[in-house]
Amino acid sequence: MSITYRQDTDGALSVAQMDENFRYLEEQLAGLTSSNSGLNGTSGTNGSSGTSGLNGTSGATGPSGPSGPSGPSGPSGPSGATGPSGPSGATGPSGPSGATGPSGPSGATGPSGPSGATGATGPSGPQGATAYPGVPTSISSGITAPGSAVVANETTVDINFSDGGSGSWTFSATEMSFPDNTVQTTAYIPPKYNLFTALITQHANSSVQNISTGDLTVGVTYHINNNIGGDFTNVGAPNNDNGTYFMATGTTPTEWGINLGGDTLTFDTGAPTAIVLENTIGNIWFTYEDVGHYQLNSNNLFSSHKSCVVHSGTTSDDGGTSTYFVYSNVPDITFVKIFITNPAGYQVDNVLGNYLIEIRVYN
Repeated sequence: MSITYRQDTDGALSVAQMDENFRYLEEQLAGLTSSNSGLNGTSGTNGSSGTSGLNGTSGATGPSGPSGPSGPSGPSGPSGATGPSGPSGATGPSGPSGATGPSGPSGATGPSGPSGATGATGPSGPQGATAYPGVPTSISSGITAPGSAVVANETTVDINFSDGGSGSWTFSATEMSFPDNTVQTTAYIPPKYNLFTALITQHANSSVQNISTGDLTVGVTYHINNNIGGDFTNVGAPNNDNGTYFMATGTTPTEWGINLGGDTLTFDTGAPTAIVLENTIGNIWFTYEDVGHYQLNSNNLFSSHKSCVVHSGTTSDDGGTSTYFVYSNVPDITFVKIFITNPAGYQVDNVLGNYLIEIRVYN
């Protein structure tokens, strides 16, 4: 082994060559040490210093080491500010129109129009026969009662009837006088119609009840159901037959009769009650038919062609804030139908309070 030298001043040794040179020098030093320890002679003179060796060339750059592991991720940065809102989208097309709602109930019947003008006077009739020119002095139809007399003069004929006592009747051309000294000066004219006028109330659900003793309630409709010996003609019944209906006009029957089952009379709490203001038609009573449906009944006293029902057509629940509609018709000679509906058109109970109704039956 020997020293390897650079070829020129700019030359460079490899790492391996430099390593070989160091090993060589180490071996030489080791040999010198070993030689010196074997000699015991005097030390020789120090030799002169040798010249400085040449500077070695820089070693070649080693290959790069592997990359170190990646460091941990840093914390997330703050969220960016919200951007401005985009412009509003264009308005969509209009939806189709909704379906037409159901028709509302018919309005109440309006008031009757004014009477028409009087027709023109018809032509004069033919001239009557000439009256008897004389003045009768007596009129007789046969045997007269004691005290009866006929008095005649130029202007009138008075006919006096006597019962032989204090009672007498006088008929003349202008008046009639009666035994009680009353005088009627106009002829009797029958009414154009008979009527039933009442304030009706319906404020209870339908429930049939029995009664066989105690007091009746005026205006409630009762049904004679199981009568044995009872008499109810003084409180509105036209007779005492089982099956008869009547509207009570008093509280205390003449006789309740024999109470066998506790059901001498029955009544429906859902049927309208009435404060009767006038009744020239006859026996009339109410029945409950269904929710919002009642009937005013008679024994064939109505006429579908000559009867009418007069009322306002609406009610506000006995002074309340809701408005309900009242309908009626006369489909038969025996009854009048009455219907009550709410604004949605559904029939309802318990909304009539002192509702004025009038039924007219024309002659």
